[in-house]
Amino acid sequence: MSMLHQANAVSVLDSWANLAGSVSIGPEFDIGPSEHHGDDIFRSSLAQVFIIDRVIMRETSLGIMVSDEYQSIGDALMLLAAQDPDTCLTALRTLDTIMKSMPFEGLTIPLSLVLCHIHRVILEATDAEVISAAQSVLASALTNNQHLRHNFFSLTTQDQIIVTLAKLESQCLGGPPSNMQSGLHLVAFFLDHTYASLPEQRRYVLSAMARWIRLLRRTIIDTNPFDTRFAAVQSLYALHSTLAARPISKAARALLLSLSLVLYDLLNDDDDEIRDLAARTTGNLLRAQGYTTSVCKDTVPILSSYRLALFTCHTFHSTSLSASASGGVLATQALHRLANATTTGETLFSTPFVETFARERQEDTALFAQEKQNLYKDDVLDVLLWSRVLLHLPASSVSLTLKSELAKWVADGLAVLTETANKEDDGALGWSSKAEVFALGMRVFCGAEVVMGWGDAKTKGDVIMALGKFLHVAKSKGIHGLWVERMEKVVEKEVLWALGKIKESLDEI
Repeated sequence: MSMLHQANAVSVLDSWANLAGSVSIGPEFDIGPSEHHGDDIFRSSLAQVFIIDRVIMRETSLGIMVSDEYQSIGDALMLLAAQDPDTCLTALRTLDTIMKSMPFEGLTIPLSLVLCHIHRVILEATDAEVISAAQSVLASALTNNQHLRHNFFSLTTQDQIIVTLAKLESQCLGGPPSNMQSGLHLVAFFLDHTYASLPEQRRYVLSAMARWIRLLRRTIIDTNPFDTRFAAVQSLYALHSTLAARPISKAARALLLSLSLVLYDLLNDDDDEIRDLAARTTGNLLRAQGYTTSVCKDTVPILSSYRLALFTCHTFHSTSLSASASGGVLATQALHRLANATTTGETLFSTPFVETFARERQEDTALFAQEKQNLYKDDVLDVLLWSRVLLHLPASSVSLTLKSELAKWVADGLAVLTETANKEDDGALGWSSKAEVFALGMRVFCGAEVVMGWGDAKTKGDVIMALGKFLHVAKSKGIHGLWVERMEKVVEKEVLWALGKIKESLDEI
């Protein structure tokens, strides 16, 4: 293997040919399953040497290599996949090692042809473990070499790409875990190529991408194992041309918004390896969208989240028809995250605040308390960020009904918090200090700020009155200082805005 990535190894190819011929391996020989039992190690080593030999370019054997009797890498893999899957897996692992060793081009056949043979295994093999291994090898090779990726797709027909997309989607939905993970990683390469290079298939690929994004959303749930979530972020990292889509058409804007939302969730994953790759993908997205290098330079996940939020605000904050539609989706998503209405099938603001408050106040009396699934994500910082997003969007982004429901939810929340503060003294370890209750209170205060930013004069006045009542009680009952500070900032901002309006009126007079 060391010989393959050294340019001066041409001089030893004759010695290699003699060695391979002595064990009946070479262009004129075929490989097949062994009929003897107990020689697994021998079959495995023989397959490794056979694959290495098939990758080596021998100018003296070109006549044999183009003959009908020549057993290509693909023919050998398919034979082994059908009759000796374990040896086929060894052959695929050998090809993976060769690809990762970056062999010298003058010593090997075009590696894009090798990838085509692996692609054939994905399309034609029936053994699930073999398919999974082939998907992993192809995905790894396409990830590490952009030039190789271009050459591979130049050798792939449109029909093969469409069939592959269907095959990979079925693997993601109904295959074993390893097949789902490798298929999820690989499918993004084919989606990205189809989106960029086959405009006549644009409607088909957009539909396939919508299904892929829905699959990503289910895959990145915190309760899923690491390998599954990592496959999702690898899939996003595989995108190149798609990230550069201009947010002009309705379909392109919807696609970019969906990708941004999935990326944001991955930037808040519990595992640092997933967050780091998501941050690099965010940098790729921003650079592809034309942001300057200083702004979109790869950075830590928490700063990447902030930059991604700014990108979504700037991209979908517009008065055009297509932008307002996407802005409405962004505003609705932001409201769901503000109110923590993330349960599947849950309607926004459908649960009365008093029930949510009672649930969050419940103490865990179990002998062995269950640890929170995601220890990285800070719910309070998350609420603050999405409230900033909402304030950046115009009030017209959401319907009057939704704005009314938000105002009612905020009013109910302030009423419940005020009533609780009147009945119970708080303190350093009081009821407002419980993590879940504290985060819920911040949701209410941030929601109040959004209501005052969007609402009419009457709505603003009602919210200011409710905040004032709670603030008066909070200071006397020892409510959490950060709550008090947040409420004071919300009230101060509204008072300064009102004074500014009065000054403008006086200046006009």
